[in-house]
Amino acid sequence: MPNMKQQHTLKPLLKIGDEVTAAWWPPSTPDITEVAPSGWYRGVISSYKTAHPNNKSSSSSNTNNYYGPVRSYSVNFDDGDVGSDIPEHFVFLHEEYEIMTMHDDDDREDDDAEDIVWKGVRTVTDRHSDDPWAKHV
Repeated sequence: MPNMKQQHTLKPLLKIGDEVTAAWWPPSTPDITEVAPSGWYRGVISSYKTAHPNNKSSSSSNTNNYYGPVRSYSVNFDDGDVGSDIPEHFVFLHEEYEIMTMHDDDDREDDDAEDIVWKGVRTVTDRHSDDPWAKHV
């Protein structure tokens, strides 16, 4: 486990106006007949909520969560859709999302090209944490 001085660097706290790639899924209303498929789409953070240990929400970031405050984001997607209360583990800065998905070589035209190998980089998650970001990202 990291020490408390490292805590503030463990989890990114996105700001209003940040360009992101976020998960979008169709609303759960039964009368929608034509919707886009769920997926990852570009957008901009329009607001966020911070969950406190007592389960109240606020735009303040003072929580005692080990990895940092737990947030959900509202995203204005580039196609005009709006996503509300998207959990933080489904929202990434666009540049970070691009880097994380670089290993997907399915559409490469050059069959002889080597796979991208990240040297000295590994994903570390905390399966025992109550923080979804720490568990999955």
